[in-house]
Amino acid sequence: FLFVAWMLAAPAAEAGTGEMAWREDFAAAIAEARASERPYLVDFGADWCGACGELDRNTFSDRRVIEESARFVVVHIDMSASSITPERRELLRSYHQSGLPLVVMHDATGAEAHRVVEFIEPGEMVALMQSVH
Repeated sequence: FLFVAWMLAAPAAEAGTGEMAWREDFAAAIAEARASERPYLVDFGADWCGACGELDRNTFSDRRVIEESARFVVVHIDMSASSITPERRELLRSYHQSGLPLVVMHDATGAEAHRVVEFIEPGEMVALMQSVH
């Protein structure tokens, strides 16, 4: 829980600083991705979600995943009880998903390319990310 809270409280990092450059404003992140014709990754997570914590600790902190994420606009949607809003619930519903974790990769056109609904190892995440253009 503390790691997740720290990750969310930390300012967005630039590529090469050792962490992913998470955005928190979904609409702004998608606008940025479209304007720059970049793929984007949406991570729905919560402090009560065990697999979300595993992704944070083991996958999103891995150097290879961080390096590959520099091509993406990455946005984290906090679904923790203290942060959830009706808009965030609706956004999760728009992905036709009710459970967590949920990581969705979109290509530069906005089309969904991959969906992750469980913990995966860093190597598998990198492979999925590398296939998104």
